[in-house]
Amino acid sequence: MARARVGSAGLLFAVLTAAGFLGACGGAPGGDEPAGSTASAVTSCAGSSTLEGLDVSDYDGTVNWTAVKGSGRAFAIARISDGTANPDTTFAANWTAMKAAGLIRGSYQFFRASADPTAQAKMVVAAVGTLGAGDLAPVADVELMDGESGATLVANLATWISVVTAGTGRTPIIYASPGFWNVLPDTDQFANEVLWVADWGTSCPTLDTPWTGWSLWQYSDTGSVPGVSDAADVDRFNGTLAQLQALASGAAPVASPPAATAGATTCTSTTLAMTVAANTCVETDDAGTWVQCDAGGWVDRYDDPTACGATYPWNNAGHSSGGGATCYSSTTGETEPDNACVQSKSNNAWYQCDNGTWVDRWTDPTACNGVFPL
Repeated sequence: MARARVGSAGLLFAVLTAAGFLGACGGAPGGDEPAGSTASAVTSCAGSSTLEGLDVSDYDGTVNWTAVKGSGRAFAIARISDGTANPDTTFAANWTAMKAAGLIRGSYQFFRASADPTAQAKMVVAAVGTLGAGDLAPVADVELMDGESGATLVANLATWISVVTAGTGRTPIIYASPGFWNVLPDTDQFANEVLWVADWGTSCPTLDTPWTGWSLWQYSDTGSVPGVSDAADVDRFNGTLAQLQALASGAAPVASPPAATAGATTCTSTTLAMTVAANTCVETDDAGTWVQCDAGGWVDRYDDPTACGATYPWNNAGHSSGGGATCYSSTTGETEPDNACVQSKSNNAWYQCDNGTWVDRWTDPTACNGVFPL
């Protein structure tokens, strides 16, 4: 999102950090200073695959989008307005040119808690028109209390999301900052929204509740991007090009593995509905998509199956769990799902969890939903 600057000198007044996009999106010159960010709940690092992008507003002037695309950027996000009173004079041109250049494109609105949320949302819907493949969901850039209470901000944001969702068919993305969001009430309702986190000058962004992972990260407001004459807001997508394209076609954000948590070793698998150890490999769908637990986060690689501490192939029933009762294994020291196969440390023999009971058979390795060799 674009930076907010004070007067003609162009001085930054936005303090943007961590779980959202605080520095990314900008308000009108002379506007309120956003709340800063300090402590936050989770530090979340990127996975093994990332893509570069940027966000712009009319502060950036005329952008050469062909040069931006030629620099290797995969996506760009342009500002629609600051509330309803300050429409961005370059949005229409940027919106068209980003697509023409072959970039995945997105849009954002600097959200004003003091303004009519329905009017703001309708402005967004009118600006983007019918979204298609290659178009990200609109973003609510939430940086300021704007003179309102936390309860009013949250209620108005919920209204904005509802109207934008109905008008575009896409669930909006939220741009937020760590220190700011932790003081707001009832934010759990936004846990399923894709997070664009703004945290500058750090190797891994910090996230406020209710998020534990991010899809987009604005990591600097001083980037150098061919085609942009001034210092640019630069962003990173946490995933592969295929995952970004899926997100830009309305796919659920859970299609991307969650980011790694700094200092963590285990990973939580939504496929298995359980926490697994480092190096565990899980097949997440019937198309053969494997992810591996690496330093607390899932990475989209399965380079060497022998390096997996345990493997969970996809079950034909549509889930890696067999669906029956689980079994506790003294070998792994963990509760394993139905149909998991474990090589016993007591006699090297293989046993399979059969609806809560270990049985001494492993007649069909492909039927094992988890494989734990010694």
